Amino acid sequence: MEKSILHAVEVPWQISPSHDFIEFIGEESEVKTKFLINYNAKIREREIKHLCRQYGNEEKIPDEIWNRVGNAIIEINFAQVHFFSKTVSQQEYGLLDSEKFDLSQIAYLDDDLWNETNICPDPSFYEVINSNLKSRLGIDSLSVRHWLILGHDVFFDILAPSFNWEVV
Repeated sequence: MEKSILHAVEVPWQISPSHDFIEFIGEESEVKTKFLINYNAKIREREIKHLCRQYGNEEKIPDEIWNRVGNAIIEINFAQVHFFSKTVSQQEYGLLDSEKFDLSQIAYLDDDLWNETNICPDPSFYEVINSNLKSRLGIDSLSVRHWLILGHDVFFDILAPSFNWEVV
């Protein structure tokens, strides 16, 4: 069996590896998921500078605000969903089965590259290029794409043409 190839989605954030998804809503052919995400050091520093101007210095920034620096909650929306599944990982280490997925295309998290490009090298959000799931379900439309989102100990498979995301 050919392994599925993962391609990192180009976004400026990484789904927090230490938190699970916050919420998921599935209605008809629409799916919405919420995750805690982390931004790169460059964005965190910009947030700290902004807060220092607002509060005077770092020591005066309230703890409840300081604890959210560099983080946000995002909602990822998929419309025209053909398939959705949430799976709890059966792997002892890591979420993805290396027998099913070719993990060689996933870049290591390189903070310098992330800061330079503002694109996270490993956001825990991927497009599955040669989807075995699509073929198993008999979906051969080129407009339907296979998306994979990794949470802390669950992953989501979504077959849909596209997605959008926003900070909530």
